Formats: sequence, C-alpha cells, structure tokens
Amino acid sequence: MKNSIAGVIGFVVGCAVGACAARRYFLAELERTLAEETAKIREQRAKERRAKATQTLNTSEKSKKEIDNYSEIIDEYYSEMVRSPDRPYVISPDEFGEEYEYETISLTYYADGVLADDNDDVIKDDEIEKTVGRDSLDHFGEYEDDSVFVRNESRKCDFEILLDLRTYAEATKYKPRLPEEDQ
Repeated sequence: MKNSIAGVIGFVVGCAVGACAARRYFLAELERTLAEETAKIREQRAKERRAKATQTLNTSEKSKKEIDNYSEIIDEYYSEMVRSPDRPYVISPDEFGEEYEYETISLTYYADGVLADDNDDVIKDDEIEKTVGRDSLDHFGEYEDDSVFVRNESRKCDFEILLDLRTYAEATKYKPRLPEEDQ
C-alpha cells in the first residue's frame, strides 16, 4: 500500500515537473519565433517601402526637392529596420516613454554644440556617444523642430533632447549657484 501511494505521488510530482519544464521550453521557443518573425516582417515592409519609393521615382519625373523627400523617407524606414539594442537610436515622439521600465531623461542641446543635463552639467563628448549617440543630434526637425527622442536599450533610458538656440554660456550666465559651488 505504501509503495503504491509513493508511486502515485512520484508520478504526480514527475508530471508537474515535466509540465513546468515543457511550458518554459515552449514559451522560450514562442518568444524566439515571435522575435524572428517580427524582424522578418519589418525587413519585408522596409523593402516594400523602398521598392515603392524607387518605383515612383523611376516612373515619373520629379523635382530635386521631391527626390530628396523620397530619399529621406527611404532612410527613415531603413533606420527603423536596423535599430540595434547595442547602440542608442532615434525614436518617434510617440515611442518616447512607452517602455514603462525605462527611465525618461531630459537633456538640452545648445546652439554652440554643448549637450547638458537638466542641472546644466555638461555631458562630455565620449559620454554623448555612449548615452544618446553623436549622430542623434543631427535629427532635429525629423519629427519636431526643437526636439529629438533617443532610446538607449542598454541603459534602459529614453532621452528627450530639447534644442536651445542660445549658447551654453548665455543660458547659464545668470544661473544661481549654491555657496559650496563657488568655493
């Protein structure tokens, strides 16, 4: 009797452990497959958009301005396709802050090329590359004239970079200082 109860308990525990292991395996496979399929769909859509833009360019005569416009559209869709979690990349304003576990940080880019945090502490050039990527500072006007939004997946941060038409010196000239900062 004891052996049969122990056998039944062993069978039930074995089934539970097997079910948990199978569930974990199939969830991991499902996530991997979903990521692969999503990447394939993005790549296919980007190819279709580039092909459509190229076809439009080839079938009719366009002014230089219209051709430049199509090139920008192609570049935008291509850049979306090659987003990498290994480096910062520009995102749309709608994407800013949508990742709930990501911190949102506001920075200011001054007319003289200085990037500063919300305390007006200057961000050094080597840190700019690691934080928002130097090339992101060339994207003002893409979505909004006075702001650029950047996602840094490795730091789990979304950055809002606001354009200030003053120089850093002009903007901080009358900034109040704490007594210990002056010493």
